[in-house]
Amino acid sequence: MHASNRSRLFLATAAALVCGSAVAQGGGFVAGDMYLYSPFLLGTNTDLGGVLKIDPLSGASSTHFQFDHSTTAHGMMGFDPYRQRLLVVGSPNNSGSDANLVFLVDGNGAAIDAGFFNVDWRSFAATGDGRVYFRDQKTNTAPYKYIDAANRVRTLMDASGAAPYVLPGPGSSETHGMIYDAGTNSLFLSNRYDCAGTATSKLEVHKLQLSADGTRVTAPPLCSGLYMDSSGGSGRGWSRNAAGEIFLVGDTNSSGQAPRLGIVDPISPLITMYAANGGYTGANTVTAGAWSSRIGKLLITSHAENKLRGYSNGEGGVGSYVVTLSQTQSTSSEPCTLIDIAPSACSGGWIAYGAGLAGKGAKVPGIYGTGCPEPGNGITLRIDDVVGAAPGALAIGFAPSTLQLFGGILHVGGPLTVLNVFAAGAPGVAGAGSVTLPITLGADPSLTGLSVYLQAGFYDSAAVQQIALTQGLRIEIG
Repeated sequence: MHASNRSRLFLATAAALVCGSAVAQGGGFVAGDMYLYSPFLLGTNTDLGGVLKIDPLSGASSTHFQFDHSTTAHGMMGFDPYRQRLLVVGSPNNSGSDANLVFLVDGNGAAIDAGFFNVDWRSFAATGDGRVYFRDQKTNTAPYKYIDAANRVRTLMDASGAAPYVLPGPGSSETHGMIYDAGTNSLFLSNRYDCAGTATSKLEVHKLQLSADGTRVTAPPLCSGLYMDSSGGSGRGWSRNAAGEIFLVGDTNSSGQAPRLGIVDPISPLITMYAANGGYTGANTVTAGAWSSRIGKLLITSHAENKLRGYSNGEGGVGSYVVTLSQTQSTSSEPCTLIDIAPSACSGGWIAYGAGLAGKGAKVPGIYGTGCPEPGNGITLRIDDVVGAAPGALAIGFAPSTLQLFGGILHVGGPLTVLNVFAAGAPGVAGAGSVTLPITLGADPSLTGLSVYLQAGFYDSAAVQQIALTQGLRIEIG
């Protein structure tokens, strides 16, 4: 029976082939460029939002990506070096819809829908291995989640692994951005509540120690607060520099000079003043901030002026670096998000797309990769959440597809190569099966820019048509 279903999978896949050719396209990002997410980029309504691409050296800027509806909150965009994509929350441009999606946007402004509908996600924090943590504003009972390398949504659990993690008191009710620190395997977030859950007049930092696999918070949070002024503070941007220093920019209502730029010790996690801006119109309406790898300073922006201002350690006032943007940015005081594209050791990317098809135990198999997909490198393909010992097939092509197959979607277009694969794991046990495929890419430089598309299917008696499918996976060779 297993063999016949495997043959059925191969034949149906072959019958669904469509002609295609290799797509020479990379992430398209340039290290040092910056991107500003604004819900009011092109006007005064939230249906005129977009992402502004910025050269912080010259001030040259242009609309990179547009969307209709968005949420006026900080952290609605992040960058993931594993996928080599911006994650942007908004509704499709010119759709007239209020239902936000998550778009994966490349350096050329091309975007795909990541497959999450009507979400209220923010405060993205990428780990670099495919996990991206975020705050789900639709729930206070399971507020912190992450997508894994196969775009499956997981809930961040408490130390026991039996319940979703929540901050003490009402602390989970607001999150002003997050950042992941690999050196301590910790997640950092900011809000107005201390570790006891008491509201303060400080910008509070919370350090959440994660388990080795990143699925749980293993200890009570460690906290530290930075007093900016009596009006309190709101987070407007986490970032880091090449030395691993972590920065947090805040905003206050006071118009005077204030220590709105902080630096965070990842161990303690003490936050102290890095710089104090002031003495110009808009100093009290900081909408976003981030470290600039190109300028080597911490940059902030305000809705009251069309500029970026840069600060070094200990500086105050108007900033030691000021550049005017060539395109007008947001004219609203609502929070924005500023992202720096830091230099990366790998120019290749792993981009999961589309939806898989569940099998036994409601498990959706996932396909993803590890290693840097560049010519001459060794990489590893992994498939998991398969029924143990199940036979299956791996389809490899050079284009995406949206053809119906086995009650799901065939995400890979032809011409296809189809390989037999067999899951390890306890026979018949839901989610116990996995496949590991080490691969060495050819050392041919002409492979750079090539995209390869993959999807796997496995026999599963509990699936709609006895075949469970992974999502699609695009490998961009850097």
